[in-house]
Amino acid sequence: MIGAVSEPLQKRQYLQAAWNCPGLAARLACQLELFGQKPGGGWRFFTADRGTLAALALRGGAAFGCGDFCGEELGLLLRFSGVREYLCPAGSPAPAGYRLGEEYPLYTAPTVWKGPAPALPGEVALDWEPSPTPVSRLVWEEEGDQACRENFYSDLCTARSRGMALVAGAWAQGELKATVGAYALWQGLAYLAAAQTTPAWRGRGIGGALIRLLALRLAEEGYQPWFWCRPGLCAHYEALGFIQKGKLSKFIQIES
Repeated sequence: MIGAVSEPLQKRQYLQAAWNCPGLAARLACQLELFGQKPGGGWRFFTADRGTLAALALRGGAAFGCGDFCGEELGLLLRFSGVREYLCPAGSPAPAGYRLGEEYPLYTAPTVWKGPAPALPGEVALDWEPSPTPVSRLVWEEEGDQACRENFYSDLCTARSRGMALVAGAWAQGELKATVGAYALWQGLAYLAAAQTTPAWRGRGIGGALIRLLALRLAEEGYQPWFWCRPGLCAHYEALGFIQKGKLSKFIQIES
């Protein structure tokens, strides 16, 4: 039976399940560490029966997880919670009432990089501590979702205050032109996300250089980066030297 993570044994089981899924491990673990005792943040965390390794985190209409959940029970919980999209390792059984949508390649950094690291253009300045305000604005400016932008800002501030996030930014002409971040750092694993470049500055190699620089710094600090992308971007990241290891699947609720 699926139950909320509320006791030490459940937390250990949740974290062990997360560890078995390196592509989502840091994010699952960090969200629990940061918001497990803060119900006002909107996050909810679940695991399965004792001895069954499973981890699930959800907020609003989205959820992500891994492990040996019962498909019928998981689907019921997701539908009851209003979850429209569920992200999990490829090959996981479909939750009842959900259909397979897109699959996303998972990437990580190689043990040894090939070729020199891409350099930022001379007029662009690298910033390892960009303010959350311009970062949030850049990441969400094309989406126009104010609630998601506010949640992103709040989560970033909380993670930074606990040393669980590292964000890189590229500035030019007094504005943040590109950003990418490790938004979850946990036990040597890093979850990279929110790579964004302002439209007028795309095609100049800024975003690619930034994510490679971030991956190199994470390696120096003992973290292995993981991120997922849309299939159309595979050639881009492989040209930067990243290697694919597995996939994630997105399940979408079936309209009744």
